[in-house]
Amino acid sequence: HVGELNSVMAIHALDLGDFTLAICHLKNALSAINHSLNLLHQLPLGNHSIHGQFFRDVQTTLFDLREIWLRVMNDCREENRRRTPGDADEAE
Repeated sequence: HVGELNSVMAIHALDLGDFTLAICHLKNALSAINHSLNLLHQLPLGNHSIHGQFFRDVQTTLFDLREIWLRVMNDCREENRRRTPGDADEAE
């Protein structure tokens, strides 16, 4: 739930053009994913094939989501680098 909340807040920050705030929220969301992965490894799944499939599906989904957030964070950092203080002076 914490990861979902932070990812939604990051989306709102992106809508507002605040890339630094989006990075902050995505870092918190990544922390929640790491915590979820830790909890996943602690589940007593047993030897049932359905449990193994559940584990693989959830783990794959979390890693995919993590990769997406890392790419968005990288894009936000690149956008922040492009926005230099000199650009605002030239627009005036």
